[in-house]
Amino acid sequence: MARECGGCTLCCKLMVIPELAKPKDVWCQHCAIGEGCNIYDQRPGSCRDFNCAWLMSEGLPDHWYPARSKMVLANELDGRRIAVHVDLSRPDAWRQAPFYDELKQLTAGGARQVVIYVGARAIALLPDREIDLGECAETDRIVTYQRVGPNGAEWHAEKVGKDDPRFAN
Repeated sequence: MARECGGCTLCCKLMVIPELAKPKDVWCQHCAIGEGCNIYDQRPGSCRDFNCAWLMSEGLPDHWYPARSKMVLANELDGRRIAVHVDLSRPDAWRQAPFYDELKQLTAGGARQVVIYVGARAIALLPDREIDLGECAETDRIVTYQRVGPNGAEWHAEKVGKDDPRFAN
C-alpha cells in the first residue's frame, strides 16, 4: 500500500517555494494546515517536483511520518544525500532516539550524506562526527568529501557557493 500525506502538511511550512516567494519555516499562504493545499491542481512546479522521502520510501519506519517526527526528509543528489528539514518547534528532534541513530547508520562507510537543516543552519552528519556549517543561504551548497590525512581517511564537509566547481548537481 502506498503512503499518503493524510493530515501532514509540514512540507508546506518547511520547504522554500520560490515561485510564491515563500521562505522556509513559514506556512504557505495556500496551505490549509492539517488538510492540504488549496491550489493543489495549480500548485507551483517546486511543489509538484518535491517528493517527501517518507512517502516515497516504504522502508522508512512510520515514526519518521513528518507530522509526528517534526522533520521532512528529502532525497538529494540522486539519492546520495538525505536532507533532514527540522521544524523549528522541535529543533532537537533529529537528536532524539531513534532518529539520531538511524541517521548515523545512513552515513556508515560514507554510503550516504546526511545534512540536517534547522532554520537557516546546516549540520553535516558524517560517519565519525558532526560539522556545524552555520547559516546557509539558498545559494549555498554543502559538499562532503573524504581525503587522506595523517591518521588515514577523514571525512569533511563545507559550505560553498553554487558556482563552486566542487559542487556537482
